[in-house]
Amino acid sequence: MNWGPEVIRKATPLLVILAALALIVPVQMKVDAVRLEHKLTPAGEERAGRSAVEVIATVGLGGFRGLAVDYLWFRTMQMQAERRYYEIALLCQLILKMEPYFPQIWAFHAWNMAYNISVETPDKEGRWRWIEQSLDILEGENQGLALNGDSYVLYWELGWIYYHRCTPKGRDDHGRYFASQVARRHASRRREGEGALSVVFRLAEENFRAAAEKDDISPLMRRRAQGMAVHAMEARGDWAGAEREWLRLIDESPPDEDTARNGLNNFYMGIIFRYHAQGNAEESRRWFGRLQKHFPEHTLSYEETLKQAGRELGDIMGRE
Repeated sequence: MNWGPEVIRKATPLLVILAALALIVPVQMKVDAVRLEHKLTPAGEERAGRSAVEVIATVGLGGFRGLAVDYLWFRTMQMQAERRYYEIALLCQLILKMEPYFPQIWAFHAWNMAYNISVETPDKEGRWRWIEQSLDILEGENQGLALNGDSYVLYWELGWIYYHRCTPKGRDDHGRYFASQVARRHASRRREGEGALSVVFRLAEENFRAAAEKDDISPLMRRRAQGMAVHAMEARGDWAGAEREWLRLIDESPPDEDTARNGLNNFYMGIIFRYHAQGNAEESRRWFGRLQKHFPEHTLSYEETLKQAGRELGDIMGRE
């Protein structure tokens, strides 16, 4: 290779970076030793058993690690706008090597796998493999939740992927197949006589409830997580329990917030319409009575309520 002036000029920034890294490594190792001695390093961040890439990305970058993470995250957002989903996955992996205690990146990485990448795969088996990878990213050994279990973000994301991506709720033609794979994945936790969809919605409910209990969640997001847990109860057929939970959330909600009231109203409308569609007019009218009890301002007749429910809920329930 001809090391002319132009080549040397272009190579100079790289040589400077390499020289800086060489100087930083011993200093950073001393800093890390002090952190370990005084127990300032988060549990699980010790370098034993870590790959060379992880060591370079953490020790080698030293104090520049935060800047590198910020830059790569910025590039990830740019790639999102450009729909470069596979490259995003690679960048997320690199960011998480440098900063594993960044729950938003774990959540985004899993979402990108479950939604952006999986839908580009036409066959259900291939699509499921990407969704399963998203689940591994969140709940696998030494992965997202294992390292960031104090954050609500990952519980919320895992609950949503179960609730929406792994069932017909997500409008994917293979939703029931995904549910069967999730049930197989969690076979040891499957209750006797429990169907695959019920397993998935129960997992979703558990994760939404776990999200609601985390200290870093805002009051508004806590109520949303609690509401999603109730939606999961509805989906697995625990209607009596769902009604109790909606009424409890209404009591606990701020006076100016109607989220829980709207949830209960839609819950009643859905059951009324579902029983009517099944030809069970008696049960349909019984639930209509409960709607009138808790919403005395509801002045529509039973027939008018059915028409409204059909307009608002018929298409959704038909797809399920």
